[in-house]
Amino acid sequence: MEAKEGKKGRLLLGSQLDAKDELEERLERCVGIVQALTNGLSEREANDALTANVCKGQQQHEEVCLGLFSLLLTEPAQAQRCYRDLTLLSRDGMSIILLKINQILMEKFLKLQTPPNPAGVAGEGAGGDISSKNLWLSENVLEILLDQ
Repeated sequence: MEAKEGKKGRLLLGSQLDAKDELEERLERCVGIVQALTNGLSEREANDALTANVCKGQQQHEEVCLGLFSLLLTEPAQAQRCYRDLTLLSRDGMSIILLKINQILMEKFLKLQTPPNPAGVAGEGAGGDISSKNLWLSENVLEILLDQ
């Protein structure tokens, strides 16, 4: 469950000038905990190590769950494995994960990484694209231009 050195997955967009907030620091710390527990272990050994750590207490449970959740979102190559481990290890019906999803959506929605737009530029109407989203965008841009 190691992330490649030099290419560390990030959940939120930000520049080098942006200070990391408490949420981002906690998620990164939890990823570090999961990676430290599983580094160099086989899949079975890693699962055993995570299970033993989760059983130590509520704090360890939250750290492992949040670490797996963050890896699930930032490391596509590990997503399936992290999801499987998360569902096996979660002892609270995923409530800590649901709380963090709500927190991320409510507080950080605009800073979430998004997939690239097929048109190449966010908010640009694509020529020949007659999807409802593109037609809506084109109509509204036209209305603004006509008003001005």
